[in-house]
Amino acid sequence: MPADDGARRNVWPSEAVIRGLARGLQERPLMEHPIVTSWLALIERSKAELGGYLVELLRFLRRHPRPPMAMDRRKILEEAAENQRGRELMLGRDERGTATADDRAALAAYEEDLRPFRDIVAAGRAKRAACKGQVA
Repeated sequence: MPADDGARRNVWPSEAVIRGLARGLQERPLMEHPIVTSWLALIERSKAELGGYLVELLRFLRRHPRPPMAMDRRKILEEAAENQRGRELMLGRDERGTATADDRAALAAYEEDLRPFRDIVAAGRAKRAACKGQVA
């Protein structure tokens, strides 16, 4: 920008522009995103835990940082059922000693995706326990 731009010379870009530029440089880590720290940790956690689709939901949120709509939820549940069947087969092969390197890698990736969520759940439970302790 030339030095003689007049009144526009001393104007800062808006926050939206700055955030857009920052996001272009480096995306916010998923575990620090509000969709994970608030909605997932407080609202959806128990449903996903009981329904067995935690990993699939987390993978969805990684691709689309928003709560899933009805159609998305259906796909997440279908993917969870498919992954559960696949995991059972891979675990069976692992028990029999016939698992391939791909089987072990898939199981490890699933557990790796589940680990951060377990940390979020533990942190949420600790916060709720601390709040209950203050109220009592």
